[in-house]
Amino acid sequence: MTPTRRRWLLGFLVATVVALLLFPFRYEVTPAWSFDVVGFDGKGLPNCAVQEHWEWVAVGLQRGESSTSDAAGHVRFPARTVRASIGRQWLGAARNFGFHSAYVGPRAYFLGCGTGRSPERLDAEKVGSEIVYRYVPGLSTLMTRSSGK
Repeated sequence: MTPTRRRWLLGFLVATVVALLLFPFRYEVTPAWSFDVVGFDGKGLPNCAVQEHWEWVAVGLQRGESSTSDAAGHVRFPARTVRASIGRQWLGAARNFGFHSAYVGPRAYFLGCGTGRSPERLDAEKVGSEIVYRYVPGLSTLMTRSSGK
């Protein structure tokens, strides 16, 4: 192989690697979530405000949204996606290295219907996409159902 050809090949390989590091791929931060909010008696609870918080610290994403249960107690949140490059993820993970290193990946949590400044936190990591949230003032529980995914 001639030196000129070798330089062209090396330049092409370097450009390809840089392009892959900088190209913004689409990632799912959280799946679609479906809540059935029920009261103490097991019946659907309308007008319960549930907040969804999703974040991916490595790419600088922190968002939240509220939704109120309908007359049957159903609350739906769509899937959340973001475009981020591999380089941005690596840089963000390196920048946040230390105490918060465990939280640089995509994650979500929910705040339930409770009143006051601190409603119940419903950690929904590693559970099914269909959730039954039983709200009883002063005592709430979270149950999950697998959606078959």
